[in-house]
Amino acid sequence: MMVYSLTGITRIFVIAVILARPTKEDFRNKRQDPRPFVPYVDFRSKENVTRTPSSGSLGDGGQGMRAGSGATGPGSTRSPVPAPPTGPPKGPGTATLLDESPLSPLKYFQERCASSKGDGSCYPAADCQRLGGVAIELCPGRKLQCCVFERSCGDVSGERLTYFQSPDYPAQSMGTLACDYDVAIQSDVCAVRIEYEKVQLARKLGGVCDIDQIFILNSVDGPTTGQCGPLSGYSTTVAVNPGQTKPVKLAVLVQNEAYYHWRIKVMQIRCSQLRNFHAPGTCGRKDQDVSAAATEEFMETLPSLFHILQDVKWRRAHTARTPGGVWWSFPEPVFNTFYYGTMKKHLQQQSSHSVHLVREAEERIVGGSDAELYEFPWQVAIFLEDLFFCGGALINDQFVLTAAHCLMTRDTPVESIVLQLGDHDLTTINETTHVTRRVRSVLFHSHFHPFLLANDIAMLRLDKPVALSYRVRPVCLPNPADSYTGRQGTVVGWGITSFPMGEPSPILQKLAVETLSNFQCARIIEEPVGLGMICAAPSSFQGTCFGDSGGPMTITEPDGTDVLVGLVSFGVTGCAVIPAFPDLYTRVSEYLKWIDVNAIT
Repeated sequence: MMVYSLTGITRIFVIAVILARPTKEDFRNKRQDPRPFVPYVDFRSKENVTRTPSSGSLGDGGQGMRAGSGATGPGSTRSPVPAPPTGPPKGPGTATLLDESPLSPLKYFQERCASSKGDGSCYPAADCQRLGGVAIELCPGRKLQCCVFERSCGDVSGERLTYFQSPDYPAQSMGTLACDYDVAIQSDVCAVRIEYEKVQLARKLGGVCDIDQIFILNSVDGPTTGQCGPLSGYSTTVAVNPGQTKPVKLAVLVQNEAYYHWRIKVMQIRCSQLRNFHAPGTCGRKDQDVSAAATEEFMETLPSLFHILQDVKWRRAHTARTPGGVWWSFPEPVFNTFYYGTMKKHLQQQSSHSVHLVREAEERIVGGSDAELYEFPWQVAIFLEDLFFCGGALINDQFVLTAAHCLMTRDTPVESIVLQLGDHDLTTINETTHVTRRVRSVLFHSHFHPFLLANDIAMLRLDKPVALSYRVRPVCLPNPADSYTGRQGTVVGWGITSFPMGEPSPILQKLAVETLSNFQCARIIEEPVGLGMICAAPSSFQGTCFGDSGGPMTITEPDGTDVLVGLVSFGVTGCAVIPAFPDLYTRVSEYLKWIDVNAIT
């Protein structure tokens, strides 16, 4: 009953803040930057951009704006991001305002700076003070001050970079609160990045936020799902229309009685900053003879075994565990709409031979085979300190793609995430020269929904780049013009090998699957399949399961390179309970623009 009550309050709050959105005239009556607005000009080329009825621009599972066709790997023909206009739009009465303003965006907004109090923009000290900023120190080589803009509840700002803080920050606050902050979008801005630098709010309950919540409103893709918990080090990006009338609104609802605080960095991203993400030219390649590579590996590492043991010192907790010890910890299950609408129905249909079915599944589930050493050099094992919980795929020397539900359905502090690259047996120290990395930031899709499992994608930025070799190598990104329907693919992971009480496989497993069209898949599972999903079915009682989430499904192109077509998302009926039943994956080709903007560093 308590959950439903809190949810109702949340919905009322969201409706209230949406209805209370200020207009441009309202901005001028609130405390804000004294900067004129410029009319919206659509700079995007109609030849390179198409909109569906519910349009977005960063990739939202087929509901957003998509670039023209083309691959993103070697020999890419993917359409470039359209160039923005060379100057601000010139409308009636606009040129004079822009030319006469001493704070013209062209004059001061080009230069960012870093200070002891955070990032800012270079301004004359007097202008910084007049705009409500704090002049910290001189910009390098300039007579301008590094001006940091800190805002709180009820404020509006059109600055490129601001910090949205709780009322008493850095001190903690207590008591219920409804707070909002408006970001006036400038004329050359296509996206807004929200970086949760320091956030302490109520933790998730059952994988969702029902007490404290942070929303983002008025983006191209609509309001986001509420976020909460230890979000420090997490970030997300929303698409906007350049110069849009409605401001992007950050709304915070606090309903718990504990202490809270937040400091959120809000950065407007220029359209000119958008670039197509390109994987390295060696992406998706495998060694022709992995056995020979393994022999070479052993000979190379023999003299430096001591250093290898030092590199993996953190893993001793579970590699030297006592019999029966646990070395994994999966995210809390979220029983989504597919589970309620489909799993029970299919199991009821199989009731006449349910005992035989379950026994058969327990004996043969996953049904994969051991991968060879370095056969999938882009495979990543994700740990919560020393407990394995999900997979991922390396896409260049500093970014890993995975499923958002791995990180967003339970409290997963960034500082506790550890990545293993080039690993094979998670319980053996020295069978490979694997690489350990921490995570600098988690970039999750702003419109990930835990119950619908929509937009189930996230990127992990490594704390430092990884050296690429045949042991650790990125996979290629897919061609957005190819549906990859009816193709033979391979899914790999360390997930559990029996359902529901099995253990993960310590050795990397691989499984052959065949992709289906979304129409065909929807008929089989009797539920709609969004454009941001792709289905693939094994040949028998096989499939993905807990621990495989976030891992790659790849397809080998005629030239021998492997392309990342999907990320393991969920199984409709559990794990291989029904023979040859499809599992669902995040369709990576629908999120290429999202990858583009989140790869901006």
